[in-house]
Amino acid sequence: MMSLQLASQLKSELFSRYSLVPSEQWLNEFLSNSRNPSHPLPALTSTAHFRLLSTDFTTTLSTRQGKVLPAKVSDVHTKELILQIDIPVQVLDIQDTSTSKWSQIEAIERVERGEEIRGREVIRNVPGINDDDDADGGDQGQVTGSSSRPSATSSTNASGNSKKGSTGPHKVLLQDAAGTKAWAFETSRIERITIVNSNPPVPGATATQTVVEGMQIGCKFVLRRGTKVRRGLIMMTPANTTVMGGKVEAWDKKWREGRKARLHQELERENSG
Repeated sequence: MMSLQLASQLKSELFSRYSLVPSEQWLNEFLSNSRNPSHPLPALTSTAHFRLLSTDFTTTLSTRQGKVLPAKVSDVHTKELILQIDIPVQVLDIQDTSTSKWSQIEAIERVERGEEIRGREVIRNVPGINDDDDADGGDQGQVTGSSSRPSATSSTNASGNSKKGSTGPHKVLLQDAAGTKAWAFETSRIERITIVNSNPPVPGATATQTVVEGMQIGCKFVLRRGTKVRRGLIMMTPANTTVMGGKVEAWDKKWREGRKARLHQELERENSG
């Protein structure tokens, strides 16, 4: 009885605080695997929320309360729709519409080479130069226009532009708990929506040196009630889009590994057309 009551309370808290309705199966598994389900409800709710952000919403959220996208959300013939409830979604793809595809390919390749951008100069970090403390205040291990194999240090000092991330506007492919997909457009800048070109794995680098920055695939949003959908495109603004964070590791890895190839393919299609 206590377990059923706790599950009901936790479900209610996740709904009221985060607009998430977990499936009964996920909720029961979470509680049965919790080390200490007797923790205060707020702490248990935060833990459940954190775990949900790394899952596939199509397998962990319930659709019984109708918190899904309208059937005609992607219909370009529908002039306008307005979402009537808050809807949790996950990111399957993100595109930077403000930068040419070729420029994005070049940015990816700079990171692959361990380069960084400073003004109009290409700066490459070279291992073994000025590795000691920089007592005289000079530049550490940087040369212009030369070639070298990137070190673990260069893995964390990749392109300054790439570390900042894209500023958009972006197009984002979203998916709800029922599996319905729809493209969304960032009509006003949303700070946490950005693409950061991750550094390639470097031999000897630690986990903290290879961490991926920026928004990742599988990131979770909540589209707020009143969000407009025009001609099959969801209009995202800071006021109607809550970025909860999270990721699905396998999705993000596959997306990053294939991004340059996809950009090349899109360029070829545009040129052939």
